[in-house]
Amino acid sequence: MKLRNQLFLAAAGVVLVPLLGYMLFDSFVTRSLLIEDAARSLRYTSHALLAGIKNCPENCEKEASEILVHFARTNPDFEVLLVDPDCNVVAATDPERLNQRWWEPGLAEVARGERSEDQQIMEHNGIPVLDVSLPWRDVEGEQLGAIHLAYDLSTIDDRVAAIRVRHLLFVLGAVALVTLLLVAVVHRLVVRRVLLLDRELSRETGQADKPQNKSGGDELERATEAIRAVVQALARTSEELRETLVERDALLVEVQEHNVRLAEDVQSAREDLGAARIRLDRAGRLAVLGELAAGLAHDIRNPLFIVRGTAQSLRRQAPEHSERAAEIIDEADRIEQIIAQLLDLSRPIDVAQRPIESEELLAGVVARAERAAASVGGALRFEINDAPGVVFCGDLTYLAQALSHLLDNARDAMSGRGTIRISSRCTDDERAEITIADEGPGIPQDDLPRLFEPFFSRKAGGTGLGLCAAQKIVELHGGTIRAENASGRGAIFRVRLPLSCPDSATRGCNKE
Repeated sequence: MKLRNQLFLAAAGVVLVPLLGYMLFDSFVTRSLLIEDAARSLRYTSHALLAGIKNCPENCEKEASEILVHFARTNPDFEVLLVDPDCNVVAATDPERLNQRWWEPGLAEVARGERSEDQQIMEHNGIPVLDVSLPWRDVEGEQLGAIHLAYDLSTIDDRVAAIRVRHLLFVLGAVALVTLLLVAVVHRLVVRRVLLLDRELSRETGQADKPQNKSGGDELERATEAIRAVVQALARTSEELRETLVERDALLVEVQEHNVRLAEDVQSAREDLGAARIRLDRAGRLAVLGELAAGLAHDIRNPLFIVRGTAQSLRRQAPEHSERAAEIIDEADRIEQIIAQLLDLSRPIDVAQRPIESEELLAGVVARAERAAASVGGALRFEINDAPGVVFCGDLTYLAQALSHLLDNARDAMSGRGTIRISSRCTDDERAEITIADEGPGIPQDDLPRLFEPFFSRKAGGTGLGLCAAQKIVELHGGTIRAENASGRGAIFRVRLPLSCPDSATRGCNKE
């Protein structure tokens, strides 16, 4: 089919569809308006008939029937009924309906005075009619029944059909005129240019002398075929260049991917090397510390036992020097404690793996801390906030030792006064967390990176071994320990431990 014919059909469809839609919509609106006009006419007629009936004396059914019969002669399209509250016909344009019961839902409600009026479209004997019911009252306004008017809608349908015919003739004329105009405009603006393009492309592709296929496609399809031939020719000439570019791009992508992998490997190796260096440095320091502790333990303990025994004998034999002897004994015990810490820090520890309830661990540690605080006096208070159901894995003895170091550190930071808060909970990453918060002055920012180094301490007389030993115990349990300053005052130590043991099905974490 030629492009001209396709444009004609398309333009006809574009114009015809909205005009037909408008015609249908207009017919529907026109019918609705005609019905509404008929309803208003029925109301006016009802009021006029009721006004005539009101002027007759009581029990004027006969005169009302005569009025309605006379009305029927001049208005054959109307049917009028006058009914009492029980919907019994007392007067009608059709005498055969007298003394019959005419019941409709809307009419019954109007006759009983329950509604002011009713309007419906119904069928009487298969004929569509418009029903209007209005109340029938006497001169004093007392409800006597209702007047019911029915209007044959076939007249309205005939008028609507005539309007549709006129609309259809108008639509067909408009479609023909607008379609011809659109085809003429589009042919001049589009089709002629497409034909010119078709001839030029045929000349360039060498198809101008070939016979045209009369049964083939339209002008656009022939132009499309010519353009496709030109594109194919250009594609063949650029194929080698494209393959070269593809090979170059593939080589560049491969080089970039190799560089990215190399950078990732270098970064990973750098991070592993840094972590290994830190572990090696710490292991070296602990090894030196272990050798020093092992050598000093034998050389110091024997004289230390002699000094301590001599001080005990002096306290028994010379009571006047008992205070000095007690100081010697205390210092000897302190040196023994330092040696024991050095040995614990340097030698390997074999930790047991069993489920431990946080309540069991914290109760014992806090009890020992309270006894130690009471022995030195002061006003130190411990507050425990233990979440129920927190069960983690570890060695009760060593974990109690680690927490005791942290409590001692908190007690020394607070000078024996204030409240130390100990709490336990389960974290979002499925680990148990024990938190120890004090009300001391906090930790200087410069000291935080070195806090767990051996022999690092800002306390007078401190050895710097307690926090280092606590970190070693926690890490042997597969956990972590971290120190930070509180937002207000004091420091917070957070210990995180695994929830379950390798050989146990127990796994506790009640987050409620």
